[in-house]
Amino acid sequence: MANEEQQVINYENAGRLVISAITYPIENAKTLIQMGHEPIPPFRTKTIFGSPALGLPNVFTYVKHIYQVDGLSGCYRGFAPWISTNLVYRYSLNKVKESFPPIKNEDRDDEDLNEEERLNVFACVLYRGVVCRAVAVIVSQPLHVITVRTIAQFVGKETKYSGIFSPIWTILQEEGIFGFFSGVLPRLLSDIFIYTVATTGVFLAHEFVTKDKEVRKMVDTLIQYVANAAFYPLSVVGTCMSVTNSGLVAGSPPNMPHYNHMFDCWTHLRSIQQHKRGSSILWRYYTQVSSQHAKQL
Repeated sequence: MANEEQQVINYENAGRLVISAITYPIENAKTLIQMGHEPIPPFRTKTIFGSPALGLPNVFTYVKHIYQVDGLSGCYRGFAPWISTNLVYRYSLNKVKESFPPIKNEDRDDEDLNEEERLNVFACVLYRGVVCRAVAVIVSQPLHVITVRTIAQFVGKETKYSGIFSPIWTILQEEGIFGFFSGVLPRLLSDIFIYTVATTGVFLAHEFVTKDKEVRKMVDTLIQYVANAAFYPLSVVGTCMSVTNSGLVAGSPPNMPHYNHMFDCWTHLRSIQQHKRGSSILWRYYTQVSSQHAKQL
């Protein structure tokens, strides 16, 4: 029985790896969009409500542009450190989770627990999840920085970040050990906030909104979506902070200011209404930047 379960897990992991490989070009393009790189001029279109607007290419058109410029290898630029980041993140998260003692009543159905027991399980699960994610983000951040900077090379056609081991030496030489943790704070806050809000929202929904299991699944999905959307700007800030002032064209004026810290980046992106760029991969619209804000670039 145990062997069959392990085999199922192996098949699931292999399936996720295949899906990740297929969809990676979208992740690549989305990262460039978060940096603010728009190589295709805006065009006249209408919003979904019929109002005239200037549109930007959707993520699939963006991927096509990358392919036309750099071929298939360009679409998979940064794939090795990206998949390594995910593997290290998941491994660290699971290892830290295993170090925690079992949570009493965690595997029991909610209906079999009283209110105090359910609250205790929620608090323990939330605490464990936050700690696990904090460790996983910090451990995987160096690889995440390498991933973002490798992708960013598309903008300036640089080659200083290639593979996994060569960028490690480059960052050590140019920025020291702290270079590996560029952008770690917004990424850490994003992960913790999303998990905390989603976990708390699900608990409250299960406790006070509905007991129907099918309805709960839909509510859980909606809560997860709302949590991800609410803290998406932190992902944009994290991407920018990982590449700003790194010596790459994508992280230097006029493409990007040299941000001093995440709050500097957050304030600037909000002022030009760019803190949510990349949140929609299908319908994207151009936001005019005032001449005053343009001078900051």
